Amino acid sequence: MVGCIESLQQSAETHGLNLHEEMHKFYNQYYSSDIMKLALYGNQELDQLVEWAVQKFSGVKSKGNTVPKLPEHPVGIEQLGKCIYYETVNDIHQVVIEFPVPETKALYRYDPDIYITHLIGHESTGSLLSYLKQKGWAVGLSAGSNHNDIEGYGKLYISINATPEGLEHHADVVQAVFAYINLAASSGPQEYVFNELCTITKIGFDNRKKIDAVTWVQNYMHIIHNEYLAPEHALSKDSAFEKLDSDAIMHYLAFLNPGNYRLFIGASKHALVKCSDVELHFGTAYHVASLPASLTTELVNNCATIDELCLPAKNPFIPDDLSIKNPNMLGDQAILKPTLLKFNKDIELWFKQDDQFNTPKGSIVLEVELARVTLAKLQAHMDSMFDTTYIKMCMVGNFDEEDALSTARDVQSILKPMMSYIYCGPLINLKDQAISLTVEGEANPAYVTLHINKFVHDMRQKLASISDEQFDNRVASQVNILEERMKNVDEEAGTYYAFISTGSYDFARYGKKVACLKTLVKSNLLEFWDKHINPSTAPDYKRLDSQMWSSKIWCPTASDLATYSSKTLALYGCMRSEGNAELDIAKLDGFINAAVNERMKNPDADVGADDLVEKLKAACLSESGAAYIPGESAEVSAHTRTALQLAINEQDAFFNYELKCQSDFTNIGMAKTPDGVWMLNDGAKFKATQRLHRVNAPVESLVPKYKD
Repeated sequence: MVGCIESLQQSAETHGLNLHEEMHKFYNQYYSSDIMKLALYGNQELDQLVEWAVQKFSGVKSKGNTVPKLPEHPVGIEQLGKCIYYETVNDIHQVVIEFPVPETKALYRYDPDIYITHLIGHESTGSLLSYLKQKGWAVGLSAGSNHNDIEGYGKLYISINATPEGLEHHADVVQAVFAYINLAASSGPQEYVFNELCTITKIGFDNRKKIDAVTWVQNYMHIIHNEYLAPEHALSKDSAFEKLDSDAIMHYLAFLNPGNYRLFIGASKHALVKCSDVELHFGTAYHVASLPASLTTELVNNCATIDELCLPAKNPFIPDDLSIKNPNMLGDQAILKPTLLKFNKDIELWFKQDDQFNTPKGSIVLEVELARVTLAKLQAHMDSMFDTTYIKMCMVGNFDEEDALSTARDVQSILKPMMSYIYCGPLINLKDQAISLTVEGEANPAYVTLHINKFVHDMRQKLASISDEQFDNRVASQVNILEERMKNVDEEAGTYYAFISTGSYDFARYGKKVACLKTLVKSNLLEFWDKHINPSTAPDYKRLDSQMWSSKIWCPTASDLATYSSKTLALYGCMRSEGNAELDIAKLDGFINAAVNERMKNPDADVGADDLVEKLKAACLSESGAAYIPGESAEVSAHTRTALQLAINEQDAFFNYELKCQSDFTNIGMAKTPDGVWMLNDGAKFKATQRLHRVNAPVESLVPKYKD
């Protein structure tokens, strides 16, 4: 559930309620041990965990409550038969079919919904996804059910990642979905499908990978809130299948009919409808329409069969040998890097046998590098894009060397090698490092930049004020993080491949960091900050600002960026976002420049926020100020007041870019702003004038174990 003070306050006011009182009522009524579950996870003895549970939670009172249940499914008859069009932020296309269904918590030993979604979601020959891909209508599909959000009820969804053509043919996509559902119903429940599902889930449970404690207890709490769950199945619920219950499956399938669903269609732009309604809290544009009869009543008895669809064949890839390849490798002293088996013009193969997790699992990371690929070539030559490739592979887990070599040969037999070439040029200077600050939010980037400047300015004093003990504790916490053992094979393979893909092959990097951290003292940090980060002391201060302006807010033009300082743009953007569209940016810029000059003449004067607001009103808001500032300066939002103070009181000398950069970059597609900052305004020219760099140089020579 998601909410905020605005949504709660608005809802309370609409119903004539006092939010504070209602929160207390809710707490007093529902904060009851009767409807709570508790999970403690730790490496302590069970007796210790029990003792802590009693000490910390025995004070939660029992009020005899039961979990409140709705009298009927929240997706009622009024919501069914509807098509909800909505606008997405990203350029994606989605078709989602949602069915209201009964809750199946009591049927966890048979899980009819799991059986059905397994069939609908399979991707082999004859599957729904295979058919939609063949038609060019979809690139992905998932099916699942949710019984946790609404006590007593559930939802089953089929989500399709569509192509633009698939969105145009969404009616055909929906008909194909019901054709497959009808196929599953007419074929009846299949014993072999259920048995495969049982085997897969049991293997997954017996060899589940370790995850962090917080995620584990969160997942576990969803499970044990099932009032029908037997104690012996508290941990193994998802693999507790007992037998195929054909009646339960057919009963559940009956709810997946054309009269019991609603359709969601998502895209960044919709050609056929206008999304004129706006969701109150998230601002999502949407439009609700009734589904045509061809997708509801007419589809009940006239759903055509599709010859290309069929139930999945028996799965030949379910393992029957789960033995450990080399159990003698397991020990306390883990090998910290993979072995390079092959390294030539066609393939780079890394391998490491499991020596930590004692599980019959493995992870294969495969990267295929394409020769001179572009988006246009990718779209035009999809079938032939793997004709010339270079392969990088990393295999970690329950394999031996022959498994790795054999798998590499199989991959090479499918993918054609790339023509060898030699690149001659300078390597990336690994001595040039950077610190990155990333801020996401709704404020305009110029305003965020002012805050970053203030942060950098103030941080030096904060670092100096840290005690030696606090510094040592922070260092120790970082050492603990770096020394934490990997939890599973997938994490180990991903960690190794991160070093492979960057070209550094620095598998001992974490150990080097730990060794460096253990020698670090506070004076080292201050020295580093003054030498590289502090603009007033760093001899070669460099900084790159990358700003992404949302289409939802006012965005400066190229002319604005070249004409006005970042202070002006920041304050103007804040005031525009709060309704003052008539504000003259040139007049505001003149006010800021005059105020900054006045402050520089009296650098010790601390101009208060109220004084600044009054001066702003007099200089820029005399005509339009009534709409923006009704009267008292206190009514100005905290957002704008902060922007005004930052714009006027920013440490200009501290960030004097003119003194730091004397070069002229106009010939490489850049223009100089009033702040003395070089702004990229011609992306194509800038890209064309940059020298090509190759990947990082490896920290050691790459010598494969086996030659070609």
